[in-house]
Amino acid sequence: MNKNKTATIKSAPEIGSLASRLNLKNQSYVLNTINALLFSQQLKQEEYYHKEQL
Repeated sequence: MNKNKTATIKSAPEIGSLASRLNLKNQSYVLNTINALLFSQQLKQEEYYHKEQL
């Protein structure tokens, strides 16, 4: 990513709208990748909160 550009966070409907422009194979790939990243993020967050409670 270009250092001069800031990242824009997309909402779920925006992501869905963008994904709908792709063919079915690419839709599956992109949405599965997003799901994997979100799942990983959730696990790390739960791990962090668990450590805080100890």
